[in-house]
Amino acid sequence: MGRFDRYLFQQLLMLFGFFSLVLILVFWVNSAVSLLDKLLGDGQSARAFFYLTLLSLPSVMSRVLAIAGFAAAVFVTNRLSNESELVVVQASGYSPYRLSRSVFVFSIVVTLMIGVLSHALVPMSLREGALRRAEL
Repeated sequence: MGRFDRYLFQQLLMLFGFFSLVLILVFWVNSAVSLLDKLLGDGQSARAFFYLTLLSLPSVMSRVLAIAGFAAAVFVTNRLSNESELVVVQASGYSPYRLSRSVFVFSIVVTLMIGVLSHALVPMSLREGALRRAEL
């Protein structure tokens, strides 16, 4: 990867992390409120609440990562366009396909993350959550 590719990839990852964190917290708090009401109404401990909400985190992450990746790509592209960085890079000889290479690599990374979550971590956490709910 060239210097500009690394720069663009770094910007994408940084904003992806930010958007992921914010969206995961929003969705997680939203699902935790209903679980809190249900568990505390049944007289369960706060430890059981935190354990069950942590088990719901992989499913929340699998729903949010694609949205965060899209938001990061749009935000970085818009910022580069507004600050005329894209114009400068295109004037230096980069083709649109060459510019999209970093975004393509970024999308593969996000896809792999979602794939691991969807096929491995989410089923394990759902099984464990169902077992813990049955115990409670």
